[in-house]
Amino acid sequence: MQVAATMSVFFIIVSILSFCLKTHPSMRVPSIQNVSFPRFHGRTISSSSSLSSLPSSSYVVWSNGSASTAWMLDKKRTDPHDAFFYIECVCNAWFTFEIMIRFVVSPSKLAFIRAPVNIIDFVATLSFYLDFLLTYHKKVCCIIVRC
Repeated sequence: MQVAATMSVFFIIVSILSFCLKTHPSMRVPSIQNVSFPRFHGRTISSSSSLSSLPSSSYVVWSNGSASTAWMLDKKRTDPHDAFFYIECVCNAWFTFEIMIRFVVSPSKLAFIRAPVNIIDFVATLSFYLDFLLTYHKKVCCIIVRC
């Protein structure tokens, strides 16, 4: 019993630290997008022209002299490092295991379901799975539609 309680506290602390660290700017990965656009008035923006008019999130813009389009690398947002997702998966696997075991050994299933602590645990664990499913669904739709 003591070991399980210690493990639960450990996973709670790891989960909280992971949540806090993944929001820190130095722990995020830039999401860089290749943006193509047509030539402007017969010419394109080149690396030698003034880049001050570009958004601060833009990188260098190049173009092929004979091509009718130019492109730039644009960083509009940052994403948390993938390691944080795996840490969340491990922590939530433990939380799921723990709540299932507590439910199975509970003498009164109805009292267990009605207990506020168990409702909070269930909703918190369920929110991870819903977020995972919606994120996965969004990625699958983007692959199909080519977002």
